[in-house]
Amino acid sequence: MLSKKGGIVVLMAALMTLTAAVPMASASNITTVVSPGTDSANVTAYVNTTATITSNDTGLISFASILANLTDRNTSITLNSSDPIFVDMQDAIHANSTSAKINYLNIEANRTSAKVSSQELMVNHTMKIVMNVTNIYHNGTLDLAWRAFSDNKSVVINQVNYNHFQVNNQTVGYYNSLNFTAFSKPLSNWTRDYNQASNTTTFTTDAGYTLNYTGNLTVLGTYLNVTVKSDPSYSIVTPGYATAGANTLTYENPPGNSLTPYLYYAVVVVIIAVGLGVAVSARRKRN
Repeated sequence: MLSKKGGIVVLMAALMTLTAAVPMASASNITTVVSPGTDSANVTAYVNTTATITSNDTGLISFASILANLTDRNTSITLNSSDPIFVDMQDAIHANSTSAKINYLNIEANRTSAKVSSQELMVNHTMKIVMNVTNIYHNGTLDLAWRAFSDNKSVVINQVNYNHFQVNNQTVGYYNSLNFTAFSKPLSNWTRDYNQASNTTTFTTDAGYTLNYTGNLTVLGTYLNVTVKSDPSYSIVTPGYATAGANTLTYENPPGNSLTPYLYYAVVVVIIAVGLGVAVSARRKRN
């Protein structure tokens, strides 16, 4: 017969397996300020993820055992180019753009107290990523191929891994804080709107899908249902008259206007309207 401790291990293992099966973009807001004149971009990303576990069988999950390893964490660190996190991020950037280079990287991470009732466990995780990317502006064209980088490796700061969800020092799930693959849709396929009054160009898109991944299993006679959902949308706004290629923006004079286009300062804002949450619910299996 499976013990309660064994039940916890099985449940957590199931969470790890099912969340890892679906690519996730958990960023809530990304702002990139691009300066072609200095050939650089300042990127600020706010990542929000919530994991929730509920059960109508209070004996199935020992919340106290799980909480023992989910203490509050709050830290900030500026990384140098030799730090493993910095190196991993640079490799992720290079995967999509061999010329782009990270010049500065700072990470703030926060894991709030889990909210517990007799039937619910909630873990809130936030991360702020600030970095400067250089060598992205070439001959009047802004290279944004690196926007879709993905780094699911460890983000260990002060011996705490902020990218992995761990229980009893074992990785059982992933926050995927550094996974931005949802940006990969060609910019040329985004909806484009030029506002002559403000001289700004806006690119918008909806991911066009909701990830509903459901897995079923039975632990200690209880039927478990695991669901992962994601429904992100994005917006890019830049001063000037800009046109998009698959991964680039090009600045031109507006039709019928001889004004010099914005070649020295551009602002790109990317917003994921709906963040990613991972919810695990359990109910008693009916005979």
